[in-house]
Amino acid sequence: MVIAPDNGAAPVQPEQLQQESQPEEAISAKLRELRALVGKSVTITAAGVATRTGILQAVSEDHLTLSVAMGAGNIEYFYDMNSIQKVEAVR
Repeated sequence: MVIAPDNGAAPVQPEQLQQESQPEEAISAKLRELRALVGKSVTITAAGVATRTGILQAVSEDHLTLSVAMGAGNIEYFYDMNSIQKVEAVR
């Protein structure tokens, strides 16, 4: 099946409609690496926010949860996967 746009542009094969940013295997490998850090101390650098260090609480396909000590308790930060620039394990 070929999908032909009405505006006279070249026809598009269905395979070309898939997202080409990262292969599924690469995304799964990243999730596995991040999930291995759950419960450990990490530093997260994300676009538009301060770099924070805390305990990685959860990893899902679309966000991370970081718990940071504050006063006598903790505060949880949620990071969208698309905004994350770097996650580093703290020793």
